[in-house]
Amino acid sequence: MPRPLLLHAAAAALLLLPAPARALHTLLAAQPAPAPVPIIFVHGNGDHAGLWDNTIWRFESNGYPRERLFAVDLPHPLATSTVTAREANRSTPDDQAAALAAFVTRVLLRTGATKVALVGSSRGGLTIRHYVRFGGGAAHVSHVVTCGTPNHGVMALATMQPESEFNGLSPYLRRLNAGSEVVAGVRFLALRSDSLDKYAQPTGAALGAPAMSTGVDARSPAL
Repeated sequence: MPRPLLLHAAAAALLLLPAPARALHTLLAAQPAPAPVPIIFVHGNGDHAGLWDNTIWRFESNGYPRERLFAVDLPHPLATSTVTAREANRSTPDDQAAALAAFVTRVLLRTGATKVALVGSSRGGLTIRHYVRFGGGAAHVSHVVTCGTPNHGVMALATMQPESEFNGLSPYLRRLNAGSEVVAGVRFLALRSDSLDKYAQPTGAALGAPAMSTGVDARSPAL
């Protein structure tokens, strides 16, 4: 049916509705579309929020509202040698998750949204998963995207930094991955390369030990 005839037919059908139904239709049609969920980008180990600038520009160029896009600068972004160590200018998983939780609260208050989407690069993905699973984040997060995150470790070796958050055999990652690796009520997407993630390699070249077998491979970032 030609578009003008289609519009006339729709208008005629609306006029045939009872008055209360027409009023409800008019009211609903006048409602603004819901605002897109705010997105918070979370950097990785030793990184900073500025690394997300290009990504944010790309979202903007595709029509995502700038006022709904955020990048967090987490304090002391380098990981401690163990998940419980207190080391100057470094942070534990608990430290990072607490800082992320505070930032999420600020974004929710600023935007009036009830939930946010979280996108994390490398260690940032671990921080997000920690916050969602152990820090109450599931109530405030609609979507999680992890990008090249070592979800099963940079290595999985009992003899190398066994208490590191980057060791797939550490108590920390075992706990984070226990049972379901995702959290009910939150939609998860794990992005990984088939072979190009620097810290998801079968040898330790990225760790300065090319002859070492890491115990992980390109599937480490998968969930």
